Amino acid sequence: MKKDNNYEIPTVAAESSSLGEVKINHDVIARIVHLSCIEVPGVHSVGGGFSFSDLIPAKNTNKGVRISEEDGGYVIEVRVIMEFGVEMGKTAQEIQRRVSDQIDKMTSSPVSRVDVIIEGVETEKTKPKEQPENWENPVTAN
Repeated sequence: MKKDNNYEIPTVAAESSSLGEVKINHDVIARIVHLSCIEVPGVHSVGGGFSFSDLIPAKNTNKGVRISEEDGGYVIEVRVIMEFGVEMGKTAQEIQRRVSDQIDKMTSSPVSRVDVIIEGVETEKTKPKEQPENWENPVTAN
């Protein structure tokens, strides 16, 4: 039995010209979606809870975003965590609008559908711990 070890990166062919084709990797589209979502007020983060795949840096670029194509347009599924107290319906509609606008603007390719899945609500923002002024790094301190 012969195995096919060829792996094809999912891409979409943009415009063709006499110079050749332009293809856009789905990971690029997922990154645009991710950046568009975190700009929306009320969105805490994109993606769900922690999994072991989060430890792989390449996976973080499209965490919580699924891209497919049908009928000549992108079908996008995005999973988000909202901030507590936001109006979820309006925030989800704003996500849909911004994602669709950015994909269209940056790729000139249509978006058929943007599905927003609200996976949770974050009650407070994580604040970075401040280090005391007299803190010494135990590794470098002798």
